Amino acid sequence: MCRVICLCNQKGGVSKTTSTVNLGVGLAKEGNRVLLLDADSQGSLTASLGFVEPDDISITLASVMMDIINEEDFKPKEGILHHMEDVDLLPANIELSALELTMGTVMSREVILKEYIEMMRA
Repeated sequence: MCRVICLCNQKGGVSKTTSTVNLGVGLAKEGNRVLLLDADSQGSLTASLGFVEPDDISITLASVMMDIINEEDFKPKEGILHHMEDVDLLPANIELSALELTMGTVMSREVILKEYIEMMRA
């Protein structure tokens, strides 16, 4: 059975990234498959897992979401980075903030991320 856990808070500095890393690694150590999605345009989760130049990563959450919006074919596992702590990561970078501006006119924008998550659950 697959579970989706979301850690979110609009306020900064409340340990969202730290909690996400610790929870993800802890679940992986218990034998669970873990995919972390970095939904921060600053790439904080990406950087905290050791990928120190998030802006140099070509396939990110933003590019995957654009593929879904444009109904382009892509491999669901494309762009996923593997970390030595047995967690997988779909990284983020500054492109995510540009996507936010684009999303204002997209139909059903509230389900785009859900669509990707459902693909990964299968």
